[in-house]
Amino acid sequence: MCIRDRTGLRGKFSGLSTSRFTAAIGQVPAAALEGAMPTWGAAEFPGALVAPLATKLKAGMGDARTWTAAQVGDLGTLLVPVVKDSIADLPAETFKGCLDRFQQAKDLTTEQAKAVGAKAVDAYGGAETWTKAEVAKVGKFISALDETELPKVQVEFVAALDGEEFLAIDWTLDPNALKKAVPKFGEFKDWSQAQADALIAGYEQAHGAAGAGLEWTQARVDEVGALVAGIPVAEIRGMGADTLAKAKGAAALTATQLGAAATKLGAMQAESLDAFLTSVDSAQGKMGTLLAAAKAESVSYTHLTLPTTPYVLVSVVA
Repeated sequence: MCIRDRTGLRGKFSGLSTSRFTAAIGQVPAAALEGAMPTWGAAEFPGALVAPLATKLKAGMGDARTWTAAQVGDLGTLLVPVVKDSIADLPAETFKGCLDRFQQAKDLTTEQAKAVGAKAVDAYGGAETWTKAEVAKVGKFISALDETELPKVQVEFVAALDGEEFLAIDWTLDPNALKKAVPKFGEFKDWSQAQADALIAGYEQAHGAAGAGLEWTQARVDEVGALVAGIPVAEIRGMGADTLAKAKGAAALTATQLGAAATKLGAMQAESLDAFLTSVDSAQGKMGTLLAAAKAESVSYTHLTLPTTPYVLVSVVA
């Protein structure tokens, strides 16, 4: 039987039923089967054949505490079926050496992803000690950290995971962890728009409001801080005027959000309005955006004094 050649593999096993495949694979010596990797790991097996093959491979590889990074990495498409119940048992160096393989896996369950997150803490130490390179290595499994570890990660290192790396993160893995981390994340002011959108979407889902819009209380608006930029415009329009006015992250509002905010200026209490305009005015160019939107919405003005803009006229006449 040729087990090193993928063509031979297909020739010998193609068309076999699951029971016949299981019986046939049972006749292959475990050492010989392991030696066929990574050739077999590069093959795509029909779903029904994966379980018996993974069982055979795992039995041949022995105790997971002795596995090497090369062994685990060579599993290829069979990584998850073989390793899924043994992630916690992997030696730290083995885990570090094959973490990129877990990044590529597409069929990990939520619990398995959390096991990878827990193993990352075991391998690299507490999340507060991680370097930028280590955060990048953990990558999408950042969101698999628990509610104790996720808030400890250096936020600027998470934000450095831009583009596809960041968007691959599933912020719904542990709702409680995300809730704990958001106040710290909200203190960081340099999120990209796509990152803010993704984090707010996860935050809303963590509060059970995915797709339906979250009820934005003052506490929640303050909690997300600069991530306010990710709140959908429709939800800005539905937000209470003074809730928006008192938002700690008002300076992070986007031009489109400011357009929605302009319609609320007349409903803001004087003290709240002053605070809101001062916050917006602290972000270069945004006061002009807000006032242009107010003009477009037929908003007229009363007198208001601001620290950096001595006379901004604001009152609302519909």
